[in-house]
Amino acid sequence: MVKPENCIRLPLFETIEALEFVKRRSNRSDNKEDKTIISLVEELGGLPLALEQAAAYIKSIKCSFADYFNRFEKKRIELLKTAPSRKKISKERLAVAITWELSIEYISRESESEGLGSAAIIVMQIASVLFADDIPKDIFNIGHPVVEDKELIKALDDDVGCRQIIEILTRLSLFQFLKNKSLSVHRLVQEVIRNNMNNDRRHCILQHALRMVKKAIDSCVTPTHVLQLDNTKVTKRGSLFKWSKLAVNANTLKLHLSHLVKDDELSHNICLNEQMLKILQTTALYHSINQRQALALTDQEQMFKIISMLSFDTNYYHELTNIKIPLLQKDREMILECLASVIHKDSEEIIDTSSSVVPYNSETLREMGNEAFKEQRYHDAIQCYTEGIRSCSTDNIDSRLYSNRSLAYIRIKDYEHALSDASTCIDIAPDNWKGYCWKAYSVSGLIETGLLSSNMEAVGLASACIAAYKNKLCLGKYKMKICYPIINYKMIERPERLCQEIMLLTDRPFTTIMLRQGRYTIREPLATTKSIQVIGVEEGIEIDTGKNFNICQLPKNFLTVDIEPENTIHAHFENIKFLQGGCQITVSNNSVATFYKCKFSNGQKGCEYFP
Repeated sequence: MVKPENCIRLPLFETIEALEFVKRRSNRSDNKEDKTIISLVEELGGLPLALEQAAAYIKSIKCSFADYFNRFEKKRIELLKTAPSRKKISKERLAVAITWELSIEYISRESESEGLGSAAIIVMQIASVLFADDIPKDIFNIGHPVVEDKELIKALDDDVGCRQIIEILTRLSLFQFLKNKSLSVHRLVQEVIRNNMNNDRRHCILQHALRMVKKAIDSCVTPTHVLQLDNTKVTKRGSLFKWSKLAVNANTLKLHLSHLVKDDELSHNICLNEQMLKILQTTALYHSINQRQALALTDQEQMFKIISMLSFDTNYYHELTNIKIPLLQKDREMILECLASVIHKDSEEIIDTSSSVVPYNSETLREMGNEAFKEQRYHDAIQCYTEGIRSCSTDNIDSRLYSNRSLAYIRIKDYEHALSDASTCIDIAPDNWKGYCWKAYSVSGLIETGLLSSNMEAVGLASACIAAYKNKLCLGKYKMKICYPIINYKMIERPERLCQEIMLLTDRPFTTIMLRQGRYTIREPLATTKSIQVIGVEEGIEIDTGKNFNICQLPKNFLTVDIEPENTIHAHFENIKFLQGGCQITVSNNSVATFYKCKFSNGQKGCEYFP
């Protein structure tokens, strides 16, 4: 999904900046084409992604802006004719898709002309079903068993051919090469590539990817090696670093395979092989390491189903099943130690564990992470912050490491990990406004990508209000304005004011009422005309509701002033202990109440929803 900041058309006064950007990136300075460039900028909606791609294309093939503009128009007409459903998508999204499809056509031509046949296109398609942010170069191999494509085998049988393919893919900025070790690709690029494949082609590409990922995993140190205590040579810090990257890609590949099988029952056999067993074993371990035990057990169960349908030697069966899922605590701790990154003293890059490593203290690692973040090397920053966290004593962890890592995860759109780190930062340092700010951004990102229900928007808004209360500069942040354009909050200084504030008619909807530590009393039904939020910003906040707690909408005919009530009143409560009431909390008259991280007199706690 294109983020809002990438979909905003450039205002007129920024057109000149866009003009200079395109000329600079395309390495063309002729002012005679300025009028054409401005037309192209307007046609592409000022989107940085589309402008970057167009400039890279023009630079590589050395065509004029007018030629590119004509090709762009022809491709758009072609796409709209062949795929009527594309008319429903936004102009901005269509512009990005067209610029990328022109580049994909170029890659196909270059692959043929440089003697690689269709190998570059196949590798590009394989990359579209892997983890977008970090695809290790080791995955691009001949596979185990060997892939069934002669041109691909010929190209990948040596490192020269692999480098040649990667050079073609990165030539037009479709892909980025990270430190000569990994490829990264925008998720929208992957989407465009996948949309151009029919089911048969997708089946073939996924089969290639299965074999390649299996060979890459077979060629590196895995948790199975680490947990063999007699094999002490592999139980070093960083020895599982490569495996962890492959595991993330294996998990992404598994999801695409499950979608294929679900949509096309004839493709079921693609999962009935030893390669799929290796993928499932890897993903089960990956999820268990990261405390996602339900997913780990699901993958292991699927692995056992496939094992029952195949026949192979007992040694391989033992290799697949000798690690207990969920992982034992001692096994998980050993694996986590081997997952820790190792940093070279001079280059500050991840290096092979056979090289000498220098242990840094947490403060040095935090500073190194900050430097990497400033240079937009977000994955490197995450590695430094992670190592910094591991370097801290368990009773004295620097909350800034979690805060900084959360923001780095936001930058790469990994909102799940960002939310986890932001929450940990808040637990360690409740006064750290950054933790609340990053939590608000993470919740917004998870809702936008469909990973959280829209009901959770109240949780994000609550965090945004706390962040703004602790540091009003948050309100001026561009991302805050995009995610939460309206932020209203009040701090209740006296407990007796709570009911009055909730029922106040002059407040705007979704005013967030913040409570300090103490006991508050509600002895009457809460009748209101507006949606509200009541959140505890400190620990030890209690509300005594008596025997019954009712939230209702105030009927319009009861109002003495001209106020239009909302159609549905939403009341959100967070981080509060209800002394009485519990499940006797009721809502009526078009009202909805939600409770997040609340505790009740009957022992319930957590996230409760009462429709």
